[in-house]
Amino acid sequence: MIENYISKLSYTSLKEDKIEALEIPIEGLKTYIYYDYSKQLHFIIKSQETIIENRKGIKVKHSTLDLIDFGKDSFIDIICTHEDFKKEFIQIAEQIINHFKQNNDIVKAIKFTINKWYYFFEKDSNVDLNESDVKGLIGELLLIKNLSTKKSYKEIIKAWNGPESGLRDFNFNTFDIEVKTSSKEIGHVHTINGQIQLKTEDIILYVYSVSLKKSDSENSITLKKLIDSICLEIGDDAFLLNDFFEKLEKVNVLVPKTENYNHFAYELKNILTIKINKENLDQFLIENENTRISNLKYDYDFNGLINSEIL
Repeated sequence: MIENYISKLSYTSLKEDKIEALEIPIEGLKTYIYYDYSKQLHFIIKSQETIIENRKGIKVKHSTLDLIDFGKDSFIDIICTHEDFKKEFIQIAEQIINHFKQNNDIVKAIKFTINKWYYFFEKDSNVDLNESDVKGLIGELLLIKNLSTKKSYKEIIKAWNGPESGLRDFNFNTFDIEVKTSSKEIGHVHTINGQIQLKTEDIILYVYSVSLKKSDSENSITLKKLIDSICLEIGDDAFLLNDFFEKLEKVNVLVPKTENYNHFAYELKNILTIKINKENLDQFLIENENTRISNLKYDYDFNGLINSEIL
């Protein structure tokens, strides 16, 4: 939508000229676009709110502007400060509009969208995830979202060690969580690389078994939907959002590009949580006394086991 208006724009010739802007008709907002004298693209929103963001490629500030045919007023001024980012800048503007339509809060819409795009401006990813990677990450994100009813996002994200290639996916003070995700028809059957992943004596281990089924329905789960939902619940805490984005970047996921994985879509069949401690550990281990054999893979069938609650 915005791109169509940009194609009709002309440049403002002099710094002191009134601004020749085009209005973008959006219900509930007065929004315009224009090029300034230095040919930087501006997306402006009529508002008395004060907001400041300054990232590589994009800047947000409060400006008083005099628009030809529209008069002088106060605006939130969003500026594309790098020509190479214009395509992404347009996407950002459209995402701000969409977020506003859903939540009716323009400042929150801007902060949320800018923070979501933070790592696009700092890094790039040349590694695409395969389907197995996507499924595994969806399982871990489901755990993060579901566990947030009991623990803060700050505590959960701090404990999330899956992106660090840790032994277990989550390390809390009194327990660990290992997430296993499968889309097999048989349900909660997972291949585990080495029994050390399950071996636990001093601390409780929860195996969070996620069973998915491929789906192309509107309500299907995708990486983008899960990440956007978690970002929305984290809200305006820019530091926590950045911590979350850092973890995602370590598994080669850049938040603005998650729609590239929308073809990996699933419905959630169910989740089974298995509690393992020193009392029942022997039920899950097979003794191997042959020191010449290592790194064995084991298929574990958790179907029918007692579903536990993470405390």
